[in-house]
Amino acid sequence: MLKTNRIQGEFSVDDLFTIETPKLRINANTVTVHDEPKGHPYVVRTSQNNGIRGYIEFDEQYLNPANTISFGQDTATMFYQERPYFTGDKIKILTLKCDKLNYRTATYLLASMRKAFSLFSWGQSKFNVNAIGEVKFYLPILCESEKKKAYNLDDIDWNYMQERIRELEQERIRELEQERIRELELYLKATGLSNCILTDEDREILEKSRKIGENQGGVLRSFKMKDLFYSETGDVDLQQKDINGKGCFFINSGVDNVGVKGKTDRPAKVFPANTITLDFWGNAYYRSFEYKLATHNHVFSLSGEVIKNEQVGLYLVMQMSYFKMLFSYNKMGTWNRFKELEIYLPICINADGAPVVSSQSTYHPDGYIPDFDYMEKYIKAMQKQVIIDVIKYKDDIISKTKMVVS
Repeated sequence: MLKTNRIQGEFSVDDLFTIETPKLRINANTVTVHDEPKGHPYVVRTSQNNGIRGYIEFDEQYLNPANTISFGQDTATMFYQERPYFTGDKIKILTLKCDKLNYRTATYLLASMRKAFSLFSWGQSKFNVNAIGEVKFYLPILCESEKKKAYNLDDIDWNYMQERIRELEQERIRELEQERIRELELYLKATGLSNCILTDEDREILEKSRKIGENQGGVLRSFKMKDLFYSETGDVDLQQKDINGKGCFFINSGVDNVGVKGKTDRPAKVFPANTITLDFWGNAYYRSFEYKLATHNHVFSLSGEVIKNEQVGLYLVMQMSYFKMLFSYNKMGTWNRFKELEIYLPICINADGAPVVSSQSTYHPDGYIPDFDYMEKYIKAMQKQVIIDVIKYKDDIISKTKMVVS
């Protein structure tokens, strides 16, 4: 239960909630559970991820209402569900008997309820509907209700509950800001960037990037993906269940954590570092480490002589950023589609400003050569510029924090 100096009153689950069985218990073996939001949340008895195992597409008449609490009947796992959701086996739906339930009041309620239910063990038969309803816990009540012998919903100090959670959220935000500042200072010190200064060459490179962006001097050329990269896919259909924290990183589609789902030691093709992954949404990321790929979501590993180093890899990924505007569920990316797309790269020019052309046509049918030196220097200059901006942000946060404290 949350620490409070407010007067506390005793309530049972039955006092506050109606307890109902879901409209339909959906067996996970009969549906496809997606890692990415597709359809509606599928809530089971897990204690992780707000009880959400994944997302499923199913008949919406069997959705359970939003703004309720899901309760795992034999595990006493309970979570506030803001959106409509489907459920698996042995889940009960708790609906508050008044209109006071929201994210903050639910957070307070759940803290008190979990404390009460912690006296039970996993799988106890006591978690039937009657036993759930009889469990008692404490909530803050209004001062004028103090002398009453029994309390109801109108006696609960809902405003205090919301404000208390809001205060805790603000405290946590301040703690996170301070933690980020400490981590940033350690990172800057470890990388030698704590006194990061743009050199004249850096400024020249950034100015050149402006001119290149405007294609002044004709130094940009379009390059087809198929002329720059080789594409490979995984050989084993790795799943979320294969993640065990061991072995290589496991890459799937999506932007969360740049597609890294965890580590797995399940035997599968290992792709080398200094490559680029491209998923069927068009999300491209440079990889400085070895990894394995999911196959069911079409993630491609791109390699080739064009990826000279990390900085060049990051520059290439930057030029692919528009890909994600081209693909969706109705038009998923395949290598046959990706290979015909073009990215614009700066090319090498001679002293007269004319393009340097190679007879080998390694990167372009007309022999144009990407200016790798410029790409590398540009990324390094941009990294410095970002660090400078972050340092300014850090100093601003410290200054504001001191003002608040004083």
